[in-house]
Amino acid sequence: MLVIFHYFAVCDRIVIYHYFEGRKKIVKDFTICVLRQHGVIRESKGVDYIELVDMYLFHPRDMLMSKIFKDVAHKYGVEKKIIFCSLRGIAQTMRRKNPEWYTQAFSKGFDSYTFVKIISREVMVTYCAYLEEQEAFPCGGPEV
Repeated sequence: MLVIFHYFAVCDRIVIYHYFEGRKKIVKDFTICVLRQHGVIRESKGVDYIELVDMYLFHPRDMLMSKIFKDVAHKYGVEKKIIFCSLRGIAQTMRRKNPEWYTQAFSKGFDSYTFVKIISREVMVTYCAYLEEQEAFPCGGPEV
């Protein structure tokens, strides 16, 4: 099982839906924890940005990022550009808290699609580490 999780975390998008289907709540908690590790303390009052990560991880591999953003924007009744601007704001918070990470993650400049992919990858790596019972959560991790 560890090999499967490692493969999931390293590859860009491999969906093992049957395994994670019952664990969406847990993965959401891990997404919140990863964002907190990067300095994002408050959750959004409007669009649920965590849902972007959820959709990226749990929807078919051939689903385009633009479609994911469009679906989330439609669900919350906002335009995609509002989501892009908000993600840029979240990324700027991360940049202030961890400039080395930001520079490495966005070496070619900020991109919302890349942001969701990077956070998704970190969520899966952290989740795998949690499953291996490592001390991966300085913030205490979600209750499972």
